Amino acid sequence: MSLALLWLLLCSLATAQDYPDPSFQDAEIALQSGDLDRARKHLERGLKKVPDHANAWADLGNVHLLQERPDDAISAFESALAVDANHYVAMNGMGVAYLKKADRVNAIEWFLRSVEANGAYATPLVNLGDVGMAMGRLAEAIVYYDLASQADPGNKRAAIALADIHIAAGVPDQALRYVQAALSRAPRDVDLLLSLASVYQAMNEDRLALDRLAAAKELDPGRREVHRYAGLSFLKLAMWPEAEAAYRAALELDSEDRDVHFELSQVYGLSGQDVDRAMDHLGYALQLDPGFYPAMALRGDLLEEIGDIEGAVNAWDQVLVVAPGHCPTLNNLGRRRMVDGDYVAAALHFSECLAADPAFHAARLNRGACRAKAGDCRAAQPDLEAVARLGGTLGAQAEALLAECH
Repeated sequence: MSLALLWLLLCSLATAQDYPDPSFQDAEIALQSGDLDRARKHLERGLKKVPDHANAWADLGNVHLLQERPDDAISAFESALAVDANHYVAMNGMGVAYLKKADRVNAIEWFLRSVEANGAYATPLVNLGDVGMAMGRLAEAIVYYDLASQADPGNKRAAIALADIHIAAGVPDQALRYVQAALSRAPRDVDLLLSLASVYQAMNEDRLALDRLAAAKELDPGRREVHRYAGLSFLKLAMWPEAEAAYRAALELDSEDRDVHFELSQVYGLSGQDVDRAMDHLGYALQLDPGFYPAMALRGDLLEEIGDIEGAVNAWDQVLVVAPGHCPTLNNLGRRRMVDGDYVAAALHFSECLAADPAFHAARLNRGACRAKAGDCRAAQPDLEAVARLGGTLGAQAEALLAECH
C-alpha cells in the first residue's frame, strides 16, 4: 500500500540538541542507513534510561511498523502519547498501525486526530486520501489530497495521487500542475519523474515522456518501471527495436512481470516481427495471471491474424467468461459471426459492446453494416449516419454503406 512510504518517519526524529542519551543519536544514524534492527535496539536501550522521550517512542513505533509489528507499534505510540498527548506524529502512526490491522474505523479516527493536532502536517491528510481511495470514496480522497497539497505545497505523495486520479478521469493536462509543483521541490526524484512521464503518455506526448524517462534512468538505471514506461512510449511511437530493448531491460530486473510480458507481446505482434514470440510472452503473462483477459484478447487477435479462426473465437469466448462487457472482444466476435452469415448473433454482440461503451464507433459501424447486409436498411441507417458524421476512415466507410443501402 502507499502507506509503506513510512520513510517519512524521519520527520519525527529527535534534533541534535535533543539527545538526552547517546543511544538516541545512534538510533538516528541506524535509521538513516536503513538498519532497522540496530535502530530498534538503540531506541529500546535509550528509552530504558529516558522513558519520557516522546519522539523516541514515536520513532520506535515507526520502526515496529516498518517491521510489520502493528501491535508493538501501537504500544510504543501509546507511550509517546502518554508523555505528549498532542504528539501528532504518534497519532498518525497509530492510524497506520490500525490500518495494517485492517481496522479502518480506528485508523481514520487517529488520522483525523493527528490533523486536528497539527493541520500543517500533511502525512495524515495523504493517508486519509489513500483510505478514501481504498474505500472507493473518490470525492473524499480528492478533498484530502488537496488539503495535503495546501498544507505542504509540492507534497510528493499527494501530487502523484492527484495526477493518477486526473489521468484516470481523462484530463491528464490538469495533472501536470501537481507533479510539476512537486518536481520543482525535488527535481531528481525518480517517482515524480515517472509520474510526469505517465502524464505525458496520457496526453500522447510520448517524446516528452521519453525525455523524463531518460533523466530517471540516469538517476536509477535499476528501476524496472523506468524501462517499462520507456517501452510503452516506444510502443506507442511504433519504435519497435527501442521498445523491445526497453522491455528486455525491464525483464532482466523482474522476469515475472505480467504487464511487461504482455506489452512485449504487443511489440512482436503489432510490428509483425514474430507472432510466435508474441504468443510465448502472452503465455508467460497468462501463466502469471490466468485471469488476465487483455492477454486472452490479444491471443485471439493474433490467432485470427495467422488464420486460426477457431482458436481465435475460443480465446475471445474465454475473455467474456472473465470480462463479459469487454467491448473489443464483443466487436471481434460480432465480426466473425457476420462473416459466418449469422447476422442476428453478430448484431447482438455489437449491441452488447455499445451498451458497455457507446463511444466504440467501430462496433456501431459494424452493427449498421450487419443490419444492412441482412437487408434491414431502415434499422441500419441510424448507426451508419451517426458514424458518417464522425468523418475520417470510419465515416467514409459508413458513407459508402449508406450509398449502397436502399
